[in-house]
Amino acid sequence: MGKYPIFLELSGKQTVVIGGGHVASRKVKALLEAGASVCIVADKLVGELAGLSRDGHVLLLGSKYRPEQIEGATVVIAATSNRDLNTRVYEDCRRRRILCNVVDMPQMCDFFVPAVARCGPLQIAICTDGASPAFARNI
Repeated sequence: MGKYPIFLELSGKQTVVIGGGHVASRKVKALLEAGASVCIVADKLVGELAGLSRDGHVLLLGSKYRPEQIEGATVVIAATSNRDLNTRVYEDCRRRRILCNVVDMPQMCDFFVPAVARCGPLQIAICTDGASPAFARNI
């Protein structure tokens, strides 16, 4: 089934990233570039995320995920290596009608984050429906 491509306005909108590793770091940076308000739930943060938290650019909600941490979010990204936790986050988002992306699990994604080529205000998004993000990035 085809996807409906959109560019989502996230300026000032609450987003939550579950996880504090390198993948989560890339997602957080992209959300910040889009103007989103970013909250992180993680027990450990890689250096760059720790710096963003210390500087007040993101809000650290705690180390253990709880469903109430996603209340009011527009978008949630589950970027942990724990499949059970990622599944729980996805199910909690579904119940709350919050858009969710579980990295590395396309079957648990309400949306895919495409590879983007930018030239000034021009943005070209390339997506493979989660089948091959590396291929999309190379294009």
